[in-house]
Amino acid sequence: MSIIINSSLHVTVANLMFYITLFKVTLLDVFNYLKSNLNLKLLPLNSGN
Repeated sequence: MSIIINSSLHVTVANLMFYITLFKVTLLDVFNYLKSNLNLKLLPLNSGN
């Protein structure tokens, strides 16, 4: 019984780590996307000055 619990716990931890990594990568992608969009919008303002 304890073996089954341990293996399921291990799978849960592995899934958790996977989702956390996925979340971080997605967050970074969104951040970079927004940053590049902001740079594109701010560039004409800076060159105008």
